[in-house]
Amino acid sequence: MGSLRVSNITLGGWGQQGGIQIGDIIVSCRGQEIQSQAELNEALIAAAPGSRFVVRRYGHLIECTVGRGDPGFTTTPVDVLESSDSRESWSTIPVTTTPSIDGYRVEKILDVVSSECVFGINLFKDVLSGVRDLVGGRSSVSQEALRAARKMCIDVL
Repeated sequence: MGSLRVSNITLGGWGQQGGIQIGDIIVSCRGQEIQSQAELNEALIAAAPGSRFVVRRYGHLIECTVGRGDPGFTTTPVDVLESSDSRESWSTIPVTTTPSIDGYRVEKILDVVSSECVFGINLFKDVLSGVRDLVGGRSSVSQEALRAARKMCIDVL
């Protein structure tokens, strides 16, 4: 028996607007349990906008809302054991960028962890940002976009 984990999400798609996040485990749509991509596709085709969509996030069941058209997210199959949302247990592990932590012994170095996020502001705001560069000063529009991108990257990690 398997599950589906949300692996990518399109900003502004109904998946994001309906409350779905990267890392969520798909549980059900309209009360129908989802265990495969085929079951998810069938359920989404049959679902009317506003239908309930249930995901598991950090061990909790979360209700999301189905929208109209392309869901704007992709999924990856995972084993049930892997999908049991072990992220809660990861929250107790000390994470560092230094070679040592006082009082702890490093048993295993996993890898460099990173996240990337690409944001487009829009043509008008980009032009105004360029003018701000010419005359000097801070561009609050660019700063807000960078803050949103950083927050999304941290949330993904």
